[in-house]
Amino acid sequence: MTDEQNDILSIADAAAYLTVSRSTLQHWRNVTRATGTQTGPVFLLMGRQIGYLRSDLLRWAQEQRHKTLPAVS
Repeated sequence: MTDEQNDILSIADAAAYLTVSRSTLQHWRNVTRATGTQTGPVFLLMGRQIGYLRSDLLRWAQEQRHKTLPAVS
């Protein structure tokens, strides 16, 4: 793993990296906390600061890849 992959990104930088809003990241964290089901990328909690490893964001984004759209019922 390169040093760049180990970079800790702020919420704003992580949102920009994933092209989502900061509130979307917050929503994913809240859903994960409330349900225990990981919705968004894993995050770091350092005291009261939240951060994201670039490598975790990339891994999570790659896991979101689909060849087809899920069926809508």
